[in-house]
Amino acid sequence: MNEFSITNKTTLKGYMILTFAILYDILLMRIYSTFAVVYLISCMFYSNKDFGFLIRIIGLTACFIAVYRPLLTLFITYRSYKSNKALQETITTTFTDDEIKKVGESFSLSFKLDNIYQVKILRNWVLFYQSKTPVNFIGFKTEDKSNIETLKNFVEKRNIKHNW
Repeated sequence: MNEFSITNKTTLKGYMILTFAILYDILLMRIYSTFAVVYLISCMFYSNKDFGFLIRIIGLTACFIAVYRPLLTLFITYRSYKSNKALQETITTTFTDDEIKKVGESFSLSFKLDNIYQVKILRNWVLFYQSKTPVNFIGFKTEDKSNIETLKNFVEKRNIKHNW
């Protein structure tokens, strides 16, 4: 693999889109949201029916989680973006045969490809998991698609767990 770089600047809007994409990539959150919508629709159409105590509690809990979790995520994402100056910098990520180097205006980071647990592409983001939580992410634009294809081939050759 030839060495190549991707340069990007994460905006607040892009960071929020990434955070919500990660949130709704979790199966349980999609189940809560789907159940809450079905429950609310059924309450509107069958308002004169008695659902029973257990269904009512489960439905209200799903509605609470489906509303509370995104609002909490929105608040936390906004605060973390505004307080993290390194996240707001222009970051150049360089991929080599054995490591990934991220260089910003005020920091430098490198990690070995052997330490990567999983690589996932989610919308226009590449997520590098070093454990079960995403540690490093890289935003890419449409002109970076050839580099992303090169990265996909490289990850597949090294037998790193991936999800495209």
